[in-house]
Amino acid sequence: MSFSGSGFIAPPIVDISGSANSGASAIATVDGNGNLTGVTLTCPGANYPAGVSPTISFASGGGTVTQTGAASVVPNTSGGPTKLG
Repeated sequence: MSFSGSGFIAPPIVDISGSANSGASAIATVDGNGNLTGVTLTCPGANYPAGVSPTISFASGGGTVTQTGAASVVPNTSGGPTKLG
């Protein structure tokens, strides 16, 4: 999944939906020219129902976003966070 966008005067709000109370969240970043430069997943969420993929939308900020591809849900195989040090 990738995103491109332009015309922003502020970073847009990222809305991740597809499951009630999934807890997923992300932030968008824009450069000084108003171009969308990235979307960072800050929390992947949990408890998505089988067969349901999340949808990602953008609100406010003044620009437009084009999305390529779709989100998908995959099992966590890493075992969770690892503390180093």
